[in-house]
Amino acid sequence: MGARTNSEYRTMKKLLFGILIIILSCQPAFAAKTGLSELDGSDWQAWDEEKKVHFLSGFLLGSYHVIKQNEPAISKDDGSHRYDDMRKRLSSGQDRKRQRVKTATFSREEMILWGHYRASMIQKGLADYAVYDIKIGLLSKGVDELYRDSKNMKIRISDAVYAVKKQIKGASREDMERTLQDLRGDP
Repeated sequence: MGARTNSEYRTMKKLLFGILIIILSCQPAFAAKTGLSELDGSDWQAWDEEKKVHFLSGFLLGSYHVIKQNEPAISKDDGSHRYDDMRKRLSSGQDRKRQRVKTATFSREEMILWGHYRASMIQKGLADYAVYDIKIGLLSKGVDELYRDSKNMKIRISDAVYAVKKQIKGASREDMERTLQDLRGDP
């Protein structure tokens, strides 16, 4: 490679200066909130009613999709009660193969039962977060009300939705206060 000319250095300097200007002018964009997990009460209050409804619609559809995708692939009771029968048989020690084996091995049926149990526990845990049978307008008004208290402004919108759901579903005043304290990070 040969020596660089003054013209090449000036071109490189201009290019670097241009890149620096672009980076500095984009800095406010880099500081903006980039994810759902960062949105809080200040964002919510800046939105008009239409944006709030669109946000909640997408949020609820997304959470519903996640819950449905994580339902157990095998129904709890497909009419034959085979899981109940299997559970009774395994717990009563009637499985002859199991009695002969002294090491901790599991039969195919036990593994199916275990898999079903784990899937149903995941589903049960996700169901706690499901927001069913609540109109979006009511949910939006509840979130508005939650953010009227300035102490709640730093609560993420995703957490606020579930707190409002708890309240609408009949949580006690004490339970709601504990939930809000946890979400705010109060001691």
